Amino acid sequence: TLKEGIAEFLHYFPKGFHDPKYIGNEEKRGERFYKIVAHELFVELLGDGKFGDLLHRGDIATLTKHILKVNNKVNFLSRFESSAFSDALKNEDAAREFLTALHGVIESPTVERGSFESLIAATSNLPLVGKTSPFTWTVVTQMPYLARPKTYMFMKPSVTQVCANCLTFNLNYQSKPNWLTYSKLMEMSDLLMGHLRELGARDYIDIQSFIWVIDYYGKVGHGTKGE
Repeated sequence: TLKEGIAEFLHYFPKGFHDPKYIGNEEKRGERFYKIVAHELFVELLGDGKFGDLLHRGDIATLTKHILKVNNKVNFLSRFESSAFSDALKNEDAAREFLTALHGVIESPTVERGSFESLIAATSNLPLVGKTSPFTWTVVTQMPYLARPKTYMFMKPSVTQVCANCLTFNLNYQSKPNWLTYSKLMEMSDLLMGHLRELGARDYIDIQSFIWVIDYYGKVGHGTKGE
């Protein structure tokens, strides 16, 4: 239940989302620190109109380099997914389509169906180079989440489904990325935010970390291992 999940989270982080062990630092990254580092790197490299300027100039190589640099700051993608994503972006036409759609999502003032479905379509068109497809929930949702963690949520399918089941929330989950499931993910995340603000939850980084902690930490015991 949610009550049990909160108790589990507080078992590891008694001070909630402001617990130093949860936040982490350069030496012990915790659950928040490295995600904020990735977010800040995205803003540094592609914020303040830089993304749009590079896209307008057609500098796909620099955009791709920056996106992969941000990707390498986190380990949201499996080793195989990360390799598939990197290899797919070597195709300039596919990379341009993906980056254009990603820019549309990031520049949308709110979560909008049209721009998100364009990103889904562009990700589905990334070429399959090896055995692993880059068309996954993690690839679709990672960059919007790191770019604007107060607006977009990240989908890690296994732990998100566990959380939805605990909440008896109908996620309408499908393995193929789609708007309905993502809109339900945002709805569930906002529901959690309403309950977790009193523990100090600030954004979807905290919500996604909560989902991860109550599932993964409960399986491995009292260790503190990031994603």
